[in-house]
Amino acid sequence: MEQIIRGVLSPSTKGSNLLRTLFTAFLILINFSFSFELTDACKAYLLNSKKGDHFRVYYPNNERNRVGEVLNTAEQAYKEIAQIFPNTLASVDILIFASTADYNRLLGWQCRAPNWSKGLYRKDAIILINPDNKWTKYIVPHELTHVFIYDISRNIPNWLNEGLAQYLAKDDYFYNGQSSEYLLRQAVKSKTLVNLADINQVYDNFKNEHDVKLAYRESLNITNYLIQNFGIPKVMKFLNSRKEGNELSDDLKKAFGLSYEELERRWLKSLKDEYVNN
Repeated sequence: MEQIIRGVLSPSTKGSNLLRTLFTAFLILINFSFSFELTDACKAYLLNSKKGDHFRVYYPNNERNRVGEVLNTAEQAYKEIAQIFPNTLASVDILIFASTADYNRLLGWQCRAPNWSKGLYRKDAIILINPDNKWTKYIVPHELTHVFIYDISRNIPNWLNEGLAQYLAKDDYFYNGQSSEYLLRQAVKSKTLVNLADINQVYDNFKNEHDVKLAYRESLNITNYLIQNFGIPKVMKFLNSRKEGNELSDDLKKAFGLSYEELERRWLKSLKDEYVNN
């Protein structure tokens, strides 16, 4: 099975922080010409579809009332995100499952999702689980950003993959979230940050909620650092350079003039300046 691809965290309605939007989603082509074999039960479940300019949404009967909102959100997100990326996507499929139980019953053979998972992606497909008005506007652009990135290269470091997804989704919880901001501040002061080289392992395991949430916030912060200091065009240049299979440090030098070690050193200094020295 290909490497698992991740999404984001979300808080519960009671204020506790739960993991959201994890693991993998699956490539599905229009008119149920799926790129991997599905059971008849899954095809019968995703019986309905609605097409927009860039998306086709597949959904069960009991999700019919959410399709319009999902499709409109996706099309608007595409217009905004496509202005930044150098590549275009011919078509993106969105699959809606009414519950995690339905998803695991029908697609869990690829990778089971926990009951707090809201969105997943893989290649040019997005999966939404029980989408609601509150999170759809954040989940769809977040996962769509992953699809754009995946279309360029599978060799993007996870801290930039997740950082860009949060940055472009403008998720209030992550972008201005006091909880994760406080977590980052405390980690800087106590020198307990997750090293960039270890963030991939955190995302692969998703076992320690504290480290996962911190990893997301760090990913957003270093992405902000790159954008503020070098600009989006150089970030896109770096993404494109990852197609060639070069060493990560070599591509960082070409795009930003920094080795991997130098980038991390400067970024850590910026965190210290912001949270310790001020």
